[in-house]
Amino acid sequence: MNKELLSGRVNAIFGQKLARARKSRSLTQREVADLVGVSRVTLANIEGAKQNVQLAQVYSIAHALDVAPGDLLPSASELEHLKSAQTPEDTFKNLARLRLSELSSRSSR
Repeated sequence: MNKELLSGRVNAIFGQKLARARKSRSLTQREVADLVGVSRVTLANIEGAKQNVQLAQVYSIAHALDVAPGDLLPSASELEHLKSAQTPEDTFKNLARLRLSELSSRSSR
């Protein structure tokens, strides 16, 4: 997989995790953007994987959401699933399978 494609998929996972964390705290994009010091459009673009996130922004966003920065980044297993995917559809299917297995292992505890 080329670097550009991998980067886009990493950005997509980051954006999904950001949106999930933001919504679970009942915060709007504007509220998080204000806490981070970016525009709402920038935050929306990061969530939608239309804009790369800077390392400093990862830490600012994590602080604003009261999560560890690593909670917003792709896990090792997610990265492995990304590397094995050949198309965006493969990526979606692989990550969906991973999420389902994570959810089923949590419910069986």
